Amino acid sequence: MIIGTLVFLSFSIIIITGVGISQKRLLKEKEKKLKLVIDSEKKYKKLSETLRIQKEKLKILSNELRNTQERERVRISRNLHDEIGQTLTAISLNLELINKNGKTKDLDKWIMDCQNLIDKTIDDVHRISYELRPSVLDNLGIFQAFRTHIRGFINRTGIDVELNDEDSIYNLDDKIKTTLYRVMQEALNNVAKHADAQKVIINIYREKKSVLLRITDDGSGFDLDNKMVVKPENGGLGLQGIQERVWSVGGEFTILSKEKIGTTLKIDIPLGES
Repeated sequence: MIIGTLVFLSFSIIIITGVGISQKRLLKEKEKKLKLVIDSEKKYKKLSETLRIQKEKLKILSNELRNTQERERVRISRNLHDEIGQTLTAISLNLELINKNGKTKDLDKWIMDCQNLIDKTIDDVHRISYELRPSVLDNLGIFQAFRTHIRGFINRTGIDVELNDEDSIYNLDDKIKTTLYRVMQEALNNVAKHADAQKVIINIYREKKSVLLRITDDGSGFDLDNKMVVKPENGGLGLQGIQERVWSVGGEFTILSKEKIGTTLKIDIPLGES
């Protein structure tokens, strides 16, 4: 009788212990599932916030790109009206004088005047066309386009420019090529207008799967806290426009500047898979 009681008690303890272990396992599994849910919610919130920020950035970028396009249209329209339009009007007036007066002593002068104005119009058309899309960029590549623009810049401003490039950069995507060229063009434009510099050094090279552009001047520099963005001026894009161009191709743009020392623009653009 005593043995039977002991067996019964042992069996009961085993059952109770087994139930306790099962409950602990269930509790641990519930805790794991709850932790997974909490982690998933945190990740979802983080991704949602990241997506929201990216959407805001994209919205701002899209608005600025539209504004930039509109400014470019205004600039082109003004150039066409002020330069080519006025020149063609002058040609028209000269031809009208010739038609009305026939052969006079001033005829040769009027004809020569018309020829000069026509030559000027052709030069203006070539210049505006080059500003819109330099043919050398498509025909001879980015380095020759850089050199051509730099030569013209030196002749116009007297500012010395040193260009260091690498043969390792080739077969660039057309959008990247255009971005690099426009950034260089606008950076030099900013130097001429704002920097009071004597020399500019431009380095363009490849590092792993990125193309790097560095533009350094020895000008007056500026306080980054007060002048982080230089507003567009006279048809230019300024530093904000450069930033937007670089962002549009997935690149990074950094400004380093110190007053009375100079400024460096650092542009890193990923090239993608080779």
